[in-house]
Amino acid sequence: MLRLVESSNPDDVTRHNVRAHYTERLVLTASVCRELQREPDGFVGGRAEAALDLLNQWMRERYDLPKDRDVDYSHGLDDPRLVEYASDMQRELELATNVCSAFFMLFTADTESQYRGDLREIKAQLAQYLTEFEQ
Repeated sequence: MLRLVESSNPDDVTRHNVRAHYTERLVLTASVCRELQREPDGFVGGRAEAALDLLNQWMRERYDLPKDRDVDYSHGLDDPRLVEYASDMQRELELATNVCSAFFMLFTADTESQYRGDLREIKAQLAQYLTEFEQ
């Protein structure tokens, strides 16, 4: 991987590092969305759950989040450097984050009706993401 180690403009290094950080995050959130697309109706797990676990691990490491607490998937999206250096990624990050948050809620469902409601919310958030970023 090419690293920008010196520059006559120190802002270039910051821009590179911020964009690399949010690119990694975007790849992980988008992978959750893509894997959820593959799941049959009424069942969510397997690959989508593995993708979410990878996102959880990445976020705990990058943001030094406690391992004994649930991840707040919106953590870090209010960083002004996102707007300054990676605004082109912001909308996709926000929509994919909404999908990840909805997916996580599925694991907290205590009743069948909560589970079905969470599935509907995942589908709604995923549809919004795919409307703007389907490839």
